[in-house]
Amino acid sequence: MELQGGRYYAVHFDSVATVKSVLDLAGNAIAANSSITIGFQKKIYLVTADPGPLTFAGDIAVNQHLLDRGFDVELARGDDVPADGSTALGSDLIIQSSSLASGTVEIDGVGKFRALAIPAIEWEASSIDAFGFAEANSVLGTIASQTQINIVDDSHPLAAGFPKGLVTVTTPETYSVSIPVGGHIIARPITDPTYALIYYYEKGEKGFSDFVMPARRVFFFFQDNTAAAANDNGWKLFDAAVDWSLGIQAATPPTPTNPKLTATKSGNNLTIAWTPTGGRLQSTAVLAGAATVWKDEGTTNPATVPISGSALFLRVISP
Repeated sequence: MELQGGRYYAVHFDSVATVKSVLDLAGNAIAANSSITIGFQKKIYLVTADPGPLTFAGDIAVNQHLLDRGFDVELARGDDVPADGSTALGSDLIIQSSSLASGTVEIDGVGKFRALAIPAIEWEASSIDAFGFAEANSVLGTIASQTQINIVDDSHPLAAGFPKGLVTVTTPETYSVSIPVGGHIIARPITDPTYALIYYYEKGEKGFSDFVMPARRVFFFFQDNTAAAANDNGWKLFDAAVDWSLGIQAATPPTPTNPKLTATKSGNNLTIAWTPTGGRLQSTAVLAGAATVWKDEGTTNPATVPISGSALFLRVISP
């Protein structure tokens, strides 16, 4: 928080600020001892082959997508990360791209980020052993000319709400694949289902040789330039991986409430009431599908409608 010209400004940190003797941006005095919650901007540590500037189309797409979502992205080059991964400390999520050489982010086969209690997403297949997902030089690699993935577990947030089955996620591109030990598999390739495209470990779960994951871990199917070919479905899955890793819960849409109508006859009139309140009552004498012409009866609830002796159909629509 800072004061400039007697006005109150907020920067990104997670706290509650109490203000005194300051003005808002319109020049109005803020009541003494007022408090507001200050939002926190999540920091993502994106590790690539060449962070300044980025040259791989996939890294460029991922970086821009994260920025567009409002994340604070710090770029790092694998070679420049110390053996203990300490330059990632203070980040909320580590994302390791396949554009780097796996040897730049591991020492004697142990990943520089392996022991950090920071969630991580990675799509460098050759790094799965470094993270403890599988034994050294285990079955892994890439599959070229892919456009679809096969969701095999739709019960987890990483499935992004897609049902079991095929989902088109990119134009033809190369996907990273591997076979985890102890990982929960969400999606597999359609060309060789022995591999996995998306899988995860919860904090505390065990990978190869009983290695205990210090934080959430995700393997994702992107390869060097896959993100540049991703469609809306592909980005939806990527966002689900980021949000789950960060512990961000997807907003639950409100359960739709259908209006309930009650009709009471009194003489030659019908009294129509509905819940929930709001909206407006409409009527038509003929139902003709999309060609039906509805007449507004008004927003008064309850409404009085004369009985004419002919057919009358009623509905309530939202305001």
